[in-house]
Amino acid sequence: MPPSFVPNSGQLSSAWLSDIEFRYNPDFDFQGGVQYDLDVQPETTVGPDGSRATVHLAIHWEGLDEIEHPFELKISVAGHFDWETDIDDDYKEGWTRFNGIYLLWPYLRAYVTSITAQSIGEPLVLPTLAVPRPGPGASAAADHEFGLVSEDRET
Repeated sequence: MPPSFVPNSGQLSSAWLSDIEFRYNPDFDFQGGVQYDLDVQPETTVGPDGSRATVHLAIHWEGLDEIEHPFELKISVAGHFDWETDIDDDYKEGWTRFNGIYLLWPYLRAYVTSITAQSIGEPLVLPTLAVPRPGPGASAAADHEFGLVSEDRET
């Protein structure tokens, strides 16, 4: 059951691989470690009737410019979140933007592991994520950022 400050939580009803670009570097020497940057980009939209929100979670994974890298990978997963009750669209967008990352991350991890294992032999396993915000009121700025309170409501 959701905490009392959340009028209703969205339910992840489906998730899928929505876009992928992979480029292998066959000349890469796998001796030694490789350092990478990971750029995570969530995008949230609420449907016209308000009962469904869609989140696209994209990552761009490539080697740092000053070193050779084994591959370049851009990948995106998406998911539909359904709502049973009438809730403000701004709240839905904030809720799905924040929670969508954590709920879609396991799908993204599985695709990255599978693709890299089948392409380069050594799977790349992304780390798990921990939800950074322990609960309501932990940070007024975070509450506003994630749409948990409206701009005109006093905190």
